[in-house]
Amino acid sequence: MLLGLDLGTSSVKALLMAEGGAILGEGSASYAVRAPRPGWAESTPQDWWAAVLEATGAAVGRRGAEVRALGLSGQMHGVVLVDELGLPLRPAVIWADARSGAELAAYRRLDEDLGRQLANPPAVGMAGPSLLWLRDQEPDAYTSARWALRPKDWLRMRMTGEAATEPSDASATLLYDLLADDWAYAVAENLGLRTDLLPRWFPPPASPGR
Repeated sequence: MLLGLDLGTSSVKALLMAEGGAILGEGSASYAVRAPRPGWAESTPQDWWAAVLEATGAAVGRRGAEVRALGLSGQMHGVVLVDELGLPLRPAVIWADARSGAELAAYRRLDEDLGRQLANPPAVGMAGPSLLWLRDQEPDAYTSARWALRPKDWLRMRMTGEAATEPSDASATLLYDLLADDWAYAVAENLGLRTDLLPRWFPPPASPGR
């Protein structure tokens, strides 16, 4: 059996399938998206995990031992600041968050060659601008963090204990060099961001946590 989990903006969905493609079970569970201030959008990663357990239980029931593989998908943008064990230091800043508008100016000042590496126009909600905001407005959380993860990557770390990502999510962080297919370390350094916050990445079809 195969299990798929989709970590969406306001709910997680679980789907249990036979290896031939037949659907054997489904489940879903919701969680809150909070706006502590106008334009902000945050979620609590621990709520994601509780919802994953609920949705998975509904989809799998007593057949957990028969699951041979797990696939993850989810909301792409966002920042989850965590310690070395993967414990969140603050709520996750998700893709719908618009607080980092002023931080886009730093991206527009980048050298043209550096900007070309990113292959994306600067936009609020992406990890890079959100990290700039966290660095300047919440320095204690930023300084204490070991990793800055995307939502799906946090879920993987919660399951495996390993901090990792892959290009489909990393490519839209505004911290990834799509030309070199690697983290854009020169961009991060130019912006004054910590490069040690970036987890290692695996090209498809590698399987972090396997």
